[in-house]
Amino acid sequence: MVNPRESSTSLDTLPLDLTLMVVTARRLVDSDVRLSAEDLETARLRMRGFLTLLIPEAENHSGRLASVGVEEARQRLGAGPALLGPMRHVHCLARSVLTLCTHLSPGEVGSTAMPQEVLG
Repeated sequence: MVNPRESSTSLDTLPLDLTLMVVTARRLVDSDVRLSAEDLETARLRMRGFLTLLIPEAENHSGRLASVGVEEARQRLGAGPALLGPMRHVHCLARSVLTLCTHLSPGEVGSTAMPQEVLG
């Protein structure tokens, strides 16, 4: 039996799916549709989960812009929806996801050209 901690494909070493993160965040930012309360909560949790994964990765990348992006993401995670309202808060979280993805994969993730099968 393979020990997942010793395997090169353990959960600690799996690559992040930056394309999925960007497509999901971009849909939230670009959408004019008002989400139901349930969909809004799902989006909020998803963006928070993405940021929880992205922040440590971005911290490992040196550079002033990455540091600023990480700090902004941390502030947005800690702020909650009270000040801005739930929809605006989700948009802010999504923007932080897009920023950190761009820092982690410049030139690839930031482009608007995404595979059609990802866009649905």
